[in-house]
Amino acid sequence: MRITNIIAITGLLCFPLSGFASETLNGDQLKETFSGNTFQWQHLLKSMYGKTYYAADGTLTGTLNGSKREGTWHISGNEICLSWGKCIPIESDGNGNYYKSNGFKRVLRIKKLGDGNLL
Repeated sequence: MRITNIIAITGLLCFPLSGFASETLNGDQLKETFSGNTFQWQHLLKSMYGKTYYAADGTLTGTLNGSKREGTWHISGNEICLSWGKCIPIESDGNGNYYKSNGFKRVLRIKKLGDGNLL
């Protein structure tokens, strides 16, 4: 194989990785991002989707596949904790999308719909 082919292939293999750059939000960023806002989310591996409003008082109102649900939320260290789940870190892709990762791949995409309760 010629050296130019090796360089071209190596470059192509590295290019897609740059599209997945992300930043894990710290506790202050999580509070600022989620408090008082409504988000739409979709599980990327399961047939689950919904919307959630994160009230500033720590309550949650949302939907899961169209069914209403309520709960609470808080920040613990650099993770957001939901009463119907566990504490998880959240990544930002810098383009307005947020993700929950299982450590190997993104499993939940979260997109801000706007300020306030938009359910």
